Amino acid sequence: MRSPHPLLLLLLIAMTPLRASASPHGVVPSHYKEIHVKPSTFAAKGGVLGRTITVWLSPVLAKDPAHAQKLLRERGRLLVLHDNQIMWDGHDAPHGGIRINHTAEAMVRRGELPPLIVVGIPNAGPGRIAEFAGRIAGDPRRQKAYEHYVVHDVLPAVRAALPYAPGADKTYSAGVSYGADAALSVVLRHPDKFAGAAVLSGYRKFGPHTSTVEPIAKLLASKPPAKRPRLLIGTGLADHHERDHQGELGKLVKLLVGAGYNVTEHPQHYRATSSDKTLHVFTDPPAQHNELSWRAQMGQWVLPFVGQNL
Repeated sequence: MRSPHPLLLLLLIAMTPLRASASPHGVVPSHYKEIHVKPSTFAAKGGVLGRTITVWLSPVLAKDPAHAQKLLRERGRLLVLHDNQIMWDGHDAPHGGIRINHTAEAMVRRGELPPLIVVGIPNAGPGRIAEFAGRIAGDPRRQKAYEHYVVHDVLPAVRAALPYAPGADKTYSAGVSYGADAALSVVLRHPDKFAGAAVLSGYRKFGPHTSTVEPIAKLLASKPPAKRPRLLIGTGLADHHERDHQGELGKLVKLLVGAGYNVTEHPQHYRATSSDKTLHVFTDPPAQHNELSWRAQMGQWVLPFVGQNL
């Protein structure tokens, strides 16, 4: 009997299956790697604690590791998700999780998505709002520290573990609710590290006279990004949370247009354009502020946006 290909052995070792009871994040897909990432000095001084991130690689790529690594380097995508606890099919999530692993795997198999690595960063529990929206919640140092952690600690750790991971020009950040605020902020403040961001149900009023849009307005007014990352912004309309988000996201879109962004609207699903506009906007009327709606939006808008061949 022939020995397994050495690259296959390496991949199988790296992607050790997880037992359902072994993870605080619920049941994650079998082809993954869990990496504990310690914060650098700057992030630690800002209050960020180390955490175990989940790195998922589409199982279909395990069939031919050498070819898969080549594809990932040449045309793959690296997608960084905030709020790891709700992104997979975990039992801890209120509605069973967003299940991005199932959606992404099906799309890769159908040829609708290039090879994909997904990185999930757990939120900080009680410190979640401070890390994701600290500039408006009274803890700007904590949010800055979290963004430093993502860029200078998490991304290097992923690329050290997976040297074939795509580079900055194919790396995206995405999130939902407050995680969407984090996704956009880190990309606009570090446009050399990301190709773009996907913002679902993000940005809202923070008290009667303030909004989480304000720090982005200040950033764009003081230091518009020299490079404009691609952006996808969307929300639902079916509950008061989503309607509140729609109003604030409307303000955000106007700010981005004022900073030089061009807008393409995608009413029912993301559609690739021959000449890619930098800002993509959608409204999903039946969507509510929950995982079930975000699960559908990942397949209809987010993953096609991330995977578009530019």
